[in-house]
Amino acid sequence: MATTQVLLQQFYYLASIQDFPLCSIVLGTLFLVCKAEENLQTICNIINIVDIVVKHNHRYPEVVTDRYDSEYYEQKNEMVIGKMQVLWQLAFNVQVELPYGLLANYLQSLELTDQEQVLQLAWNYVNDLLRTPVYVCFQPKTIACSAIFLAAHKCSVGLPTM
Repeated sequence: MATTQVLLQQFYYLASIQDFPLCSIVLGTLFLVCKAEENLQTICNIINIVDIVVKHNHRYPEVVTDRYDSEYYEQKNEMVIGKMQVLWQLAFNVQVELPYGLLANYLQSLELTDQEQVLQLAWNYVNDLLRTPVYVCFQPKTIACSAIFLAAHKCSVGLPTM
């Protein structure tokens, strides 16, 4: 999900939400990420998940889309179009590096893994930043370091100085 959010942010940094409908771009991005992360999901599963989330947000009854329904084929076409638009807009560069691995390594290097409150708070900061454009503006190492700094400062834990 984190990779999908970052790709969506990258896409909409380059394109207008008025020109590209959100639903088709979300479908296309989820499909691309499932393929790139080797977390294979069927097209039907992706369409059903997005459809259920949209229906839930609009307070419609959450009915699973039938594979042989015309609505399913419309959404499948939207997904293919969305996937191609994302690939074209991002110049086929859909590799996303997330700061989670770096965060774990940095915490271990700083010997802060025994500080559960710092560990959890830093992880929460990295998760919360997915709702902001930070992932598009900064490198993963910067995000990981800043999350550790904020968490250590909040928990009054000293960090080593040079």
